Amino acid sequence: MGKKVLVACQADESKGKYSRRDYVRILNYAAQDKIRKYTITNDPDDAELILFVGSSEVNFTDIRQSNIYLKYRHKSVLYFSGDKLVPLLPGLYPCLEANRFGIKTLSRASSYYLRVTDNTTLDIEQSIHDAKYLFSFMGNCANHPIRKKLMGLSHQRAFLYDSSTTRYVHSDYDNATYLESLEQSEFVLCPRGIGVSSWRLFETMRAGRVPVIISDNWIEPAGPNWSTCSIRIKESDINSIVSLLEEHEDKACQFAANARKEWERYYSSETVFNSIITQAENCLIAARTEGLIHRLTINLNYLKPFFIRHWVLSPIKAALIRRFKN
Repeated sequence: MGKKVLVACQADESKGKYSRRDYVRILNYAAQDKIRKYTITNDPDDAELILFVGSSEVNFTDIRQSNIYLKYRHKSVLYFSGDKLVPLLPGLYPCLEANRFGIKTLSRASSYYLRVTDNTTLDIEQSIHDAKYLFSFMGNCANHPIRKKLMGLSHQRAFLYDSSTTRYVHSDYDNATYLESLEQSEFVLCPRGIGVSSWRLFETMRAGRVPVIISDNWIEPAGPNWSTCSIRIKESDINSIVSLLEEHEDKACQFAANARKEWERYYSSETVFNSIITQAENCLIAARTEGLIHRLTINLNYLKPFFIRHWVLSPIKAALIRRFKN
């Protein structure tokens, strides 16, 4: 019998529409887990680790004020897949940004999007040898300026599609076009979006194609051998993408095979629960040794423009508007 884990969720879907989706997913994959290093328990006293999954409150107050967390804080960690966040709690964040303040905080780790394991349409059978595109990108270019710059790339074997320009962004047509673009590509451009990470990166791995990661502040999740299954390009080097991929085309087949292999090893329905809980356990161990400096460093995230604008200035503005209306 493996170490006992309690998976909990305090999120309210009336406040966050999809805030409990990952909770359902992790329990589903716990039932499919083949490694058996961990087992599920419903007893918090018996659990060696408590994993909170999802949140519908700013600053995770639904978790931090819950009875379970208040009593068992010493063995609690969080998995949260939102795009913008301050990582107040130890745990896993697929969109965790690289620390700008020079202090490594091991109790907060980059991770994987569970939703990709749900999507079996990504299991592409067509060989990469039959791909007609050297590289492709299909996505909403309104999400970040770096995506708009990609539209300026030019190559006779490139497929570039800005879904923000179409009327039905989430239509069946767009989904089919996206899957076809994966199938027909050797390399798939994976720029950052609203957050520093992208579902597309992991979808590309699952599809057996080579992700080209374009996000300076993205942190590689522990586990996969990223150097053998992906290419990383600085945001300032976008204009070199065409020549770089032409130069590396002879490696595309091996890198693509490695990408699929690494995805299966860490993120398939039979392995992803073990990968997530192993990471969570490492975060918990690190949290017990980190001191005041690490906590202060985490809170400095509030000084980033996004959080000042949305979490400080916006509430003040809303309060002033309500006051003057009354």
